Amino acid sequence: MISPLLANIYLHAFDVELTRQNLALARYADDWVILSAKKADAEIALERATQALDKLKLLVNPTKTRITHFDEGFAFLGIFFVGNKHYAISPGARKPTRDE
Repeated sequence: MISPLLANIYLHAFDVELTRQNLALARYADDWVILSAKKADAEIALERATQALDKLKLLVNPTKTRITHFDEGFAFLGIFFVGNKHYAISPGARKPTRDE
């Protein structure tokens, strides 16, 4: 993995492209998430992100990439988001359930 600084410099064009398309992108180094209100919008966003990365000669990691919903929860940068809550997680820890 390249350093976060180099990733941020290289992926600046990715940021510009997606924000130009009014996508809600959050990114740190090579970790990113795009938030959308509808599943159809998320599918379009994933396609656009894939195209933007392709221009940079990069690929989306199919094992790390998925479309999900806040009800299912997702982890991003050491935080697990579920519903309207968030929890700090440590590497290898199980995901908290919605009832916790």
